[in-house]
Amino acid sequence: MLVKRAIVGCFLNIGLASLLLLFPARLLPVASNWPWEEGIVFLGLYSLGILAGCSYLCRYHPKSMEARLIMKSPSQPPEDKVATAALFVIGFALFSFIPVDVFHFQILNQPTFLIRLIGLGFAQVGLFGLFVTMVQNEFAQPIVSIQKDRGQVLVDSGLYGCVRHPLYTSLLIWFCGAALWLGSMIVASFGTGLLTLALWPRILIEESALERELDGYGDYMRRVRYRIIPGLL
Repeated sequence: MLVKRAIVGCFLNIGLASLLLLFPARLLPVASNWPWEEGIVFLGLYSLGILAGCSYLCRYHPKSMEARLIMKSPSQPPEDKVATAALFVIGFALFSFIPVDVFHFQILNQPTFLIRLIGLGFAQVGLFGLFVTMVQNEFAQPIVSIQKDRGQVLVDSGLYGCVRHPLYTSLLIWFCGAALWLGSMIVASFGTGLLTLALWPRILIEESALERELDGYGDYMRRVRYRIIPGLL
């Protein structure tokens, strides 16, 4: 059952990413630039990464995979439902704006090929970081709730010893890298900043719940000062 749910989740994830990138690009008058090679390369690597990562979790860390598939809980704070919905809307809008900027607005100069390659590397590092975080924390789920039924305990080692929310750090690295490779400097810069701001309410809600209900989290917050960027945020 877990494997079947994971497979469905993977293909929904890949399908959504493809739709958000290719649908706006195909609608725009860019016949001379189609097929969009950077977009296809990105989606190919992204698909391989998602499938490989989920397969690894299902095989060696099924509890982590199980946590990622939890989409609702009676203990989820109402404010988290609002913050999560807003985060998804903003994230999806920013991601789908990449092809609009690349093929239509071109607000900032497109990055050089070297910068694009660096961005592609960042995207792979960010995606790898997402799965490393899930391996290290089998309680990392998409919603805020204390998983008493799963025996949730504090995780403060590995990436969690550097920042309190390494999953969000990895997400931002992936997003910025993706925008660079695909050719949108405005999304890579201002878009990443806006996504960081969209994450902030969710972070505050999550930390409030964990400090209140998870043993040791208050002390952990004092020991690990930074939330997503060491030395800065």
